[in-house]
Amino acid sequence: MANFQMTVTDRGLKLLAESMTGEGLHFTKMEMGDAAYSGNLAAVTAVVSPRCQLELSHMARSGDQVTFKSVLAFREVEEGFQWRELGLYARDPSSGKDVLYAYGNAGNEGDYIPGADEATLNERVIQLTVAVASTPNITAELSGSGIFIEYQELEQAIDDLGVVTLTHEKAGSTHKLTGLGGLSGLLMGRFKATADFAEGDTFTVDGVAYSAQQENGEALSEGQFVTGSGVAVVIDTEGKTVNFKGGGGIGSSDLSLATATEATVFNGKTFYGGNSKELRTGTALATPTSVAAGNLFNGKTAYDNNGNLITGTALSQSVSVNANNIPSGVTA
Repeated sequence: MANFQMTVTDRGLKLLAESMTGEGLHFTKMEMGDAAYSGNLAAVTAVVSPRCQLELSHMARSGDQVTFKSVLAFREVEEGFQWRELGLYARDPSSGKDVLYAYGNAGNEGDYIPGADEATLNERVIQLTVAVASTPNITAELSGSGIFIEYQELEQAIDDLGVVTLTHEKAGSTHKLTGLGGLSGLLMGRFKATADFAEGDTFTVDGVAYSAQQENGEALSEGQFVTGSGVAVVIDTEGKTVNFKGGGGIGSSDLSLATATEATVFNGKTFYGGNSKELRTGTALATPTSVAAGNLFNGKTAYDNNGNLITGTALSQSVSVNANNIPSGVTA
């Protein structure tokens, strides 16, 4: 991994001093380069040999420091290069131009960045922390993909929302959730499933029996959650109910309402129904038929062996029939 020696540049320090009583600091971008610069890092005014410009996708302040993140998409790197330079730019309010606020060089300890035709990964997260002293107003142009978030950040975001992390285990047909820690009321919770849910299973929360249902009040269905999945719930400690977000699809009880059978579904066509989620295949008209429009009376309908509705055309022209032109004993 690249080992950068980072510093706030002379122009960055000047901008920082002006920001203390002015408009604050507004950061705009990162830039990567491949020059092995060994001079005074603080005197650098621009990345020496720029190869890739990066949008800022994340900013977080902690005291007198700010951490920025950018996402490098390898597909946007036309030709591979040795990454040795990293620069962070901020906007000079007086000139409206970008100023190199911080600069770092890794020398011989840089990383190779592959080109689009040789990359085996899709993206890389680049993180940089710089000093901003006590400047009150720090802003940034956050226009990157923003698709990356570290696990610790996710955990903190979830905690900030008041989501309770529960432990799950299954004993027999009972799912045991633990970890409320004495909390009460209407609580958002989550757990990692250690077993599958089957219709008819029951629940306890911290040893107390709870009923379980989907958010719309319907019963949980087979496969509501499976081993290894992350499950979100809303726990009502007063009503002793665990409410699950929709999932699991149609259950066996729903399927049992369907009246289709193999004998009533066209041969080769598939369907679901009955008390099983197994795919079933129709057998109706399994025996070939010779039904055709020409041998059905005009206006009469029937299905052929492929399940197509056909309308008869036989006797489609009117005829004159009376007793005088029908042989004796023949009816029509």
